[in-house]
Amino acid sequence: MLRLTLRVVSLLTILAPLASAQLVGGVWEDAGLFEGTAVDDHFGYSLAGGGDYDGDGTPDWLVGSHHAVRPGSEENGKVQVISGADGSVLASTFGSRWDRLGSSVAWIGDIDGDGKDDFVAGAIYGSNPNTGVIIAGRVYVWSSAIGGVLRVHYGTTQAQRYGGDVAAGQDLDLDGVNDYLVGARHSVVNGVALGSVFAYSGATGALLLRVDGQGSYEFFGAAVDFAGDVDGDGTPDLLVGSAKANASAGFASVYSGATGAQILQIVGNGTENLGGDVAGIGDIDGDGFADLLIGAPAANGVGAAYVYSGFSGTLLHQFDGAAGTQLGFGLSVAGDVDGDGELDLLVGAPGATPVDTGFVRLYTASTGALIKELSSAVPGDAFGRSTAGLGDLDGNGTAEFVVGAHQATSSGGNAWAGQAHLYSFNPILHTDLIEMGALAGGQVDCQFDFPASEAGKLYAVVVSYSGLGPTNHAGIDLPLTQDLLFNRTVSGDWPRIFTAPHGVLDANGDGSTLYLGDALWLTPRIGETFHGCVVSYDFLGARLVSVARPLTILP
Repeated sequence: MLRLTLRVVSLLTILAPLASAQLVGGVWEDAGLFEGTAVDDHFGYSLAGGGDYDGDGTPDWLVGSHHAVRPGSEENGKVQVISGADGSVLASTFGSRWDRLGSSVAWIGDIDGDGKDDFVAGAIYGSNPNTGVIIAGRVYVWSSAIGGVLRVHYGTTQAQRYGGDVAAGQDLDLDGVNDYLVGARHSVVNGVALGSVFAYSGATGALLLRVDGQGSYEFFGAAVDFAGDVDGDGTPDLLVGSAKANASAGFASVYSGATGAQILQIVGNGTENLGGDVAGIGDIDGDGFADLLIGAPAANGVGAAYVYSGFSGTLLHQFDGAAGTQLGFGLSVAGDVDGDGELDLLVGAPGATPVDTGFVRLYTASTGALIKELSSAVPGDAFGRSTAGLGDLDGNGTAEFVVGAHQATSSGGNAWAGQAHLYSFNPILHTDLIEMGALAGGQVDCQFDFPASEAGKLYAVVVSYSGLGPTNHAGIDLPLTQDLLFNRTVSGDWPRIFTAPHGVLDANGDGSTLYLGDALWLTPRIGETFHGCVVSYDFLGARLVSVARPLTILP
């Protein structure tokens, strides 16, 4: 049975306090800077990750530059495919004159059967050559097999903003080929600009479904995504934002992918622009139904993002911004960035004032805990307007992600050329087990992957019985709680269960140790969870520390 839930969310209500401390340990790296090449390109205005365009097994990513100009033309816009393996440009396409191609981008998956992924891209100012309507908008479907456009969809009315947002990669009609969504925030219905969302077959391009907005110029469809299966009928559903509805309070609604009927609606408060950005994030609360991430970039003048249960509309997490930041744009699923086995979320805050530049925050989806905040150094570059999780590009077990700053001045001095920053996290410590049975015993293989700067430095393992810190010791924060075992290991007195708990890192900054458990030592500790980390140091003191890794003792 379909359900309609109206939920008015108070800005003052948070169901559970969020952990405020960021992740301690590991090494964050700005792993690559990609830039527009000309003034006003707006490189990084849109981003999408996770497709494999060249079939090499490493995920590639899309970047839209919606103001880029083809020589001799005007505001064509451009979309590029960037190799996840080496950062090279695998494909590049300009739009037609005034198209603004790259207003939106999304990977659709392999729709033409060549084993490589295809993509869709919006061009909100494109004209309709069939009717002569200008500034209607277009959406291009690009095939990796032919290295060109497979099909084009056109808006039908002037200033429709067709293609202002697109989403792809789920199968609505269950034909085994992924489908795609197109938002048109000013789509006209019976003479009124209600906004619309269109769903198309990836296999044929046929229109599968259309959902229209509820009021004039409410920006319905300015933000769209697949919600996942919210109602449990086996069909993916649609998530749509309408940020200007209800006098700019905004709302976000979920519609059945099978029928187009409304399943769930979340209504904003005041003038918070709820639905300014939306993202389907999968089932994070374990109830078997997909959940939702919804931005409200004008909430309380600072912006906010909310995680809701897709099943009930219950608020699970609330993330609040800071003065002038517009938190609630650039919403995306990052993947497992910190290597803890949990899904992580990206939330951008591109607003900037003389004292507050744009930033992106990374949160653990299940708990809402803040993992990391990454900030721009330049006011006004719109850092965080777009983000995308990319998958594990370097094979170290953690996912990379990219953040757009489409108003940034390039390193060559081109104003508003735009940039995209690629980020990678190295947890340093990798373990092959997080649980061990007391009676069976066994061993945990602990591998250290310090940066090459630590080659030849000393290392030492530190362990705690009582949990996660941080605890400042000898001038460095360790991600552990101080207790007797902590004090014992930092002083160089390790239990017999370790082999090589200290030593010298090799020429690559790598090392290892084994944790050897037996019934005699483990049985009294059934039910306990230990946490351990590794520190590099030299005669001047501690240098780098890993994240903490757990080991739970089972019966």
